[in-house]
Amino acid sequence: MARRIKTGRTVFRERLDYLVDERGIGAVAKSRGVTTRTVQRWLQEETTPSQAQREGIRRAGLRAGAPRADQGRYRGRFTTTPEPADANVRRGVVQSRRAERNARIADAQARGDRDALRAARNMRVNLSREELKSLSFRRQMLREGTPATLDVQGIALPPGVDEGGYEIDSWTNWRADYQTATGG
Repeated sequence: MARRIKTGRTVFRERLDYLVDERGIGAVAKSRGVTTRTVQRWLQEETTPSQAQREGIRRAGLRAGAPRADQGRYRGRFTTTPEPADANVRRGVVQSRRAERNARIADAQARGDRDALRAARNMRVNLSREELKSLSFRRQMLREGTPATLDVQGIALPPGVDEGGYEIDSWTNWRADYQTATGG
């Protein structure tokens, strides 16, 4: 009997983000045989695709060059997110952005403004992979007492990069960037 592979939500999410960043929503939709709106719903976590679609996205992401999932144990559970702080940062941003999106949709519906409604529905709820990595990395470095060095756009530079005039991170800077990411 063949073993069934079950693609988890986290791995699916990472692969989908990677494919959309690399190829675009239209190409992903065409390759999976769905509409662009369906892919947008997957990105905004409004709907969950079938197991077959999740597995197809996982495999396509690996073929396209996405990194393999980091796996580890956390509180006795096997997970693809060994650092729970990353999930907490992402969850906080998604909740804030989703609330903002829903408020804009309700406002546009109340006013009867179709253009504003379309814009509100297309509002992206999730952070880009780079923004999430940067916020999580900076948070980890600050907790360890070794603040990261930031480039001009506020993205954390890897350790060992020349500090030629770049800003040194602080909790105040991190909180300000987190507030910006959440739309606050």
